[in-house]
Amino acid sequence: MDKNKKNYNVQKEDEKKKNNKKWLLLLLLLLFLCLFGYFVFRIGFSVGEKHKPVTVDPTPQKMLIKITDTNGEWGNGKTKQVKIETNPSKLSLEFNESYTVFALTTSKDPIIWTSSDESCVTVSPKEGQKPTITAGDKECTAVVTAKTGGVKSDITVTVVKKHDKLKKIELKHSNYVVNIGESILAAITVAPTTAEIPKLIYKIKDSSIATVDENGVITGISEGKTTLIVTTADEKYTIKASVTVNKVPVNDDDTNEINIFSVSTSSREYIAPYDSGVYEFDVKNTISKNILYKLNLEEENEDRVNIKYKLKKNGTYIISDWVYYEQIKLEDVALAAKQTDIYELEWCWVSENNELDTQIGLKKERAKYTITINVIAMQDVER
Repeated sequence: MDKNKKNYNVQKEDEKKKNNKKWLLLLLLLLFLCLFGYFVFRIGFSVGEKHKPVTVDPTPQKMLIKITDTNGEWGNGKTKQVKIETNPSKLSLEFNESYTVFALTTSKDPIIWTSSDESCVTVSPKEGQKPTITAGDKECTAVVTAKTGGVKSDITVTVVKKHDKLKKIELKHSNYVVNIGESILAAITVAPTTAEIPKLIYKIKDSSIATVDENGVITGISEGKTTLIVTTADEKYTIKASVTVNKVPVNDDDTNEINIFSVSTSSREYIAPYDSGVYEFDVKNTISKNILYKLNLEEENEDRVNIKYKLKKNGTYIISDWVYYEQIKLEDVALAAKQTDIYELEWCWVSENNELDTQIGLKKERAKYTITINVIAMQDVER
């Protein structure tokens, strides 16, 4: 009996221990679930926080400003493409002989001259429009190069003991076409290329239509046709070409991407709210007649960059209040022959709405803003 009771007590004790273990495991499980839930909640809250709208610095991200400047200059005051041409393009020299060459360019940059082989030929001075090429004392060939404004023109120079006899001399073109106020170079060639280039005399049959200088530079004076006559000094050779001078197109424009929006106090390539600056541009009438022209601005501004302008003409404000681009509009502006109007376009990123600027900054890293200056000649004016 006592033995059975003892066994019963032991069994009951074991069951109690098992139940305690179950409760303990259950408590541990509940504690684990609570901790797990707590951490999941905290993680979820943190992730959610990162995606909530946040307050940002009111200064927006800086924007890249890309500008297109379109301005018309009559008489080719600016050209669509920088060009350079040399006269002659091929040259033969005897030992230690010298010859003065000439280059015509539309660039405002200086002309720099180099020789591919200075033991063969040298060029002096190294900068200018009309240098002298001098041969060495050996038979050789070198290339003399004139460079300016990112373009170049080559002269192939052959050094010989003695020139071959001149058999032929020609102009590069049979017809030269030039606008009023523009210039073009009438370059010559000789055959054989080892022949000496003789001294040349250039003449224009009708100087009221065009002129030509000692270097072969033809300049258009008035509309019409005439003849270029080139004669060797010994009068053994005479060659001719027609010259056509056209009236300058009424709408002559030139488009270049330039940096209107530059800030003198900074070298950075972006501008931001409150930045300001001034861009100066000229309207030049290079023809011999008075003209009328109109000036206006066009804007591409999908990112709503808030830029305003003022405008000066020849040092005096003609628009003195800050205005938007569409209010910069001039009509029938008179410009006398051979005269220039100098404009100063003042600009300012007026930040009247920080919230909008911030939205632009958040929208993309760089935004695009394009301003176009249009200057169009309307007609010639007789005075």
